[in-house]
Amino acid sequence: IPNLYPTLWDMRIIQAYEGWQIHPNRYYTAATKPRDAIRIAVIDSGIDPYHPDFRNAGGSSTDSRYGGQIDWTLGCSIFGGVYDDDFTDESGHGTHVAGIAAAAVNNGEGVVGVAYHAQIVPIKIIDASGQGEDTDLVEAILYCADNNIPVINMSLGTTAYPQILADAVNYAFYKGCLLVAAANESGTGGGNIGNIYPAAHSKVLAVSPTGILDDFPSSLYAGTGDYIGISAPGGTLLWVLDDDGVLWPEVFAIYSTAPTYPVTLPDAFGEEFYQYGYQIGTSMACPHVAGLAALYADYKRITVDTPGGNLAIWRAIQRGAENAQGRADGGWVPTYGFGRINVRNTLLDLNARNATVGCLSGQVYYNGTPVQGAQIEARSMTGTLRRVTTAQSYGLWRIPNLPPGFYRVRATAFGSSKEFEWVEVVAGADTPGVDFWLGAVNLQPDVTPPDTPQVWDDGDVQSSLTTLRARWWSRDLQTGIFRYEVAIGTAPGATDVMGWTSVGVRTEVTFDVNLVHGRTYYVAVRATNGAGLTSAVGVSDGIRVQVPIDPPAQRPGSGGRRPVSPPR
Repeated sequence: IPNLYPTLWDMRIIQAYEGWQIHPNRYYTAATKPRDAIRIAVIDSGIDPYHPDFRNAGGSSTDSRYGGQIDWTLGCSIFGGVYDDDFTDESGHGTHVAGIAAAAVNNGEGVVGVAYHAQIVPIKIIDASGQGEDTDLVEAILYCADNNIPVINMSLGTTAYPQILADAVNYAFYKGCLLVAAANESGTGGGNIGNIYPAAHSKVLAVSPTGILDDFPSSLYAGTGDYIGISAPGGTLLWVLDDDGVLWPEVFAIYSTAPTYPVTLPDAFGEEFYQYGYQIGTSMACPHVAGLAALYADYKRITVDTPGGNLAIWRAIQRGAENAQGRADGGWVPTYGFGRINVRNTLLDLNARNATVGCLSGQVYYNGTPVQGAQIEARSMTGTLRRVTTAQSYGLWRIPNLPPGFYRVRATAFGSSKEFEWVEVVAGADTPGVDFWLGAVNLQPDVTPPDTPQVWDDGDVQSSLTTLRARWWSRDLQTGIFRYEVAIGTAPGATDVMGWTSVGVRTEVTFDVNLVHGRTYYVAVRATNGAGLTSAVGVSDGIRVQVPIDPPAQRPGSGGRRPVSPPR
């Protein structure tokens, strides 16, 4: 056993300290902590609003407006759909989770959070007994999305599948949020114990736990499944040999903040949970990932308005993970997902396992209802590779460990089919949220078209006469983007250079076209959503083709001035 216990062994094995030297590469005081720090929502049982480890050095307040770690402005409780500004933790669970994510550092107190540079938005939906309502979770997710909170931690879940929860997840993901949730667990032993939601939704990064030796505590509590995306320290039990050769059970739990007043939750050893303490579970693994997400987003300047920003964070975390699963191809498994997180590797955008495979995942609906048993097929756009799978409960599916590249992905149910084109598989990571909305258009839950696409040329001027590159982005908050079509012309919205052409779900393409020197060209884009509704046309601001003209060559000896003879 490494000599790391009972210190912060979790922060050490994920190389948090090495990562912090990359970003933010400084420790904060109350005076220097940015008042506009990136936010992490912790949807849980609230937080101890006066805990000293949510104050930065030199400060007297936990309020982020005064240099603290807690956003008192957006923090709230939601019970029965009723909002209140009191987010005091009566259980202790939320305080512990929040400390892992974003406790202050170098303030003379007990612990440090992965994202100590961030601020916490506590949203209390769990009561003193540890219970809450699905409808309040839905309300909390919508609240986060509407307040542009980029990272949402949910160390909670239900084995039921409420469709309104799936709708809220879709809305938040399409608004640009990264949703991180704890995988299933059971105190009587883990393994294949079924899905838990919201973790199992196709647009949520689900987190499973690891132990101090990167062991997977399946026999103790940890669940497995197709929905697992990543793993992080959550604690475990190991049998340790003492000096007399006797084996003893030793619990390696996660140390973090606890309320500074009596609460109902005991610590992992059955003792009073006061000010600081140990807990074990997927709930503890989850905020390690949420904290890393906020750290990466801040370093890369990703916001909810960054096109594809939440997917970029998701993939960077997976690609940077350690190969705890031990696959030679660095691929996915239903225990660790793509591996155990590593802060340093993620910030450096490394493919840390030299992974050579990635995954596709999503959900299938028919006439607006999730459908089990649908057939999903992925075919390479450039080769002969073909993989198939069958949608499981509530239409959820995964095709694991595909070679990287572009794929056609088709789903079929009850004689209805749809096919995505140009879906990219990235080595070492997921392509999540490939969701199909099959059936009649008038029976889909989406009645509004996507946003008008934003379109960007590759600058104001280019010299190429044979290619034109452009980027675009749109969003649909209910059924997502199913297809983009692009046209190119010599006037805004014109199609005289290239007629309307499907580019699948790609958001950046270099087109082979014939262009003329001195003319300006415009790229037009329209988006179609999963329900079959098409957006208005978005147009770029134009790019002018200007081919450099070399000066005329002079013959040898022909340059310079020649003497002129005076007239005779």
